[in-house]
Amino acid sequence: ASEMENGALAIDDIPLAARQFLGMINDVIFWPRFLVVDLEVTDHEVTRVIDGAVATFLARYGRSGILPPNL
Repeated sequence: ASEMENGALAIDDIPLAARQFLGMINDVIFWPRFLVVDLEVTDHEVTRVIDGAVATFLARYGRSGILPPNL
């Protein structure tokens, strides 16, 4: 079952939520590397950006108590 069906997420506009989530990641990881070909982005930075995007997404769309403790 999906997280929406499980009641973990409350999203009215799924396509918008998906674009917002991908935008948080693409803005920091994809576009700078696309525009500056030799730009170095470390694995640590990628992990930090993704963890932040997940935490932000869950803060907006998650039901209380679902945020993992390490985020």
